[in-house]
Amino acid sequence: MSFKALLRHPFLLDNFWFGLSSIFLNVLNYAYVLLALHYLSKEEFGAFNALVGMLTLATIAANPLQLQVTKTVALTDGPLLRKHLAGVLAGTLKLVLVALLAVALASTQLGSLLNVPADAVILVGVVSAVSVLATLAVGISSGLRALSFQAALGIAASITKFLCAFSLFEVGFKLGAGLAGYFAGFALTVAVTWYMLRNWERPRKILEQRESSGDSVVVLVFSYLFIAAPFNLDQILVQILNSEISGDYAALVTLGKLAFFASIPFQLVLYSYLANSRNAQQQLRFLWAGLALTLGSALVLTVILWFGGRALVGLLLAPGYANVADWVGVYSLGVCGYVFANAVVSLAIVRGDARILVPTVAATITQIALFHFRHETLEQIVINQLLSFALLSLATLLYLLTCSSIKRD
Repeated sequence: MSFKALLRHPFLLDNFWFGLSSIFLNVLNYAYVLLALHYLSKEEFGAFNALVGMLTLATIAANPLQLQVTKTVALTDGPLLRKHLAGVLAGTLKLVLVALLAVALASTQLGSLLNVPADAVILVGVVSAVSVLATLAVGISSGLRALSFQAALGIAASITKFLCAFSLFEVGFKLGAGLAGYFAGFALTVAVTWYMLRNWERPRKILEQRESSGDSVVVLVFSYLFIAAPFNLDQILVQILNSEISGDYAALVTLGKLAFFASIPFQLVLYSYLANSRNAQQQLRFLWAGLALTLGSALVLTVILWFGGRALVGLLLAPGYANVADWVGVYSLGVCGYVFANAVVSLAIVRGDARILVPTVAATITQIALFHFRHETLEQIVINQLLSFALLSLATLLYLLTCSSIKRD
C-alpha cells in the first residue's frame, strides 16, 4: 500500500472519528481527577493517585489478554469465536478470583507500605478484578473494529464513573468514592459489551485459526507489564519513599501526563490495524502513520503545557500546588518519549518479538534504582522520571531501526 493510498484508507477515517470522540472522553476523565483533587486533601490525593497507579498496573497486566483477544476476534467469526471467548472468560474469572483473594490476605501489609487503610487496598483489588474484565471487553470491540461503539461506550462509562464518585463525595466518602467511580465505569463496559456480543453478526469468513504458543503469551505479558511500569510505578514509589510530597507530585502528573492521554485513542486504533495487517511492510506503514498521529497529539498538548503551564495550574489545581508549575511542560515533553515507546512496543507485541523486553526491562530497573537513591525533593523525583522516559524512548528507537528485517510470525 502506498502512502497516497493510505491517505484514503479507513485507518485515517477511524482515527479522525475516534479521536474526535476522545476529546470529550478525555475532558470527562480529566474532570474526574479534578473532582478527586477538589474533595481530597493533599495527602489523600497523593494516596489516591498511588492507588490508581496500582489499579492501572493491574489493568495493564491484563492487556496481553486484551491484545490476544483482539487478534483472535480479528481472525475468527461465528460459533468458533463465541466458544473461544467463553473459554477465555472462564479462565480469566478463575485467575481474577485467586488474585483478589491474595490481595485481601495481604491488604494490611500493602496498606502499611502505601500509608493507606487496608480496606482501601481491598477495594482496589475488587475494582482491579472488574477492570480486567473491562479490558477483555475492549479487546473484543477492537477486534471487531467496532471503534464507534467502543468510543461511545467509553464516554458513557466515564459519565457513569463521574456521577457515581460525585454522589459519594457529596455524602462524605473520601478514597472510597474515587475508587467506587472506577468500579461503576468498568462494570458498565463489561455489561454492555457482552450484551452486544450476544447479538453481533459479522458477514465475514473465518480467515484463519491460530493458537498462540506459550512463548508468545509470555512475551505479551512481560512486554506490556514493563512498558506500563515506567509510566505508573513513579506514583507508587513516591507514595512509599516520600509520602510528604506525594500530593505535589500527583498534581504534577495530573497535568503532565495529559500528553499521553491525548494519544490513547490513536494508540487503540493503531493496534487494531497492526493486528489486522497481513505483512510486515503494511505493519510498518501503519506504525509510521500511527506515530505521526500519536506523537502529533502529544506534542500539541506539550506545547500548550510548556507555555501555559503556570496558568493551567492556577486555573485547574488548588493554590497549594503552585510549586509544580515550573515542571509541567518539561515533564510533558518526557511523556512524549513514552508515547513513542508505547507505539513501538505495540508493533513488537503483534509480532511476538521478545527483543522488546530489553529496553522496557532496562528502563524499569533504572527507574526503580533512581527513585531508591534520589527521592528527597520534587526536583529529584521529576528528573528521575525524565531519565527513565529518555532511556525507554532511545532504546525503543534502536529497536525500531532494526524492524525492517523482522518478519511477522
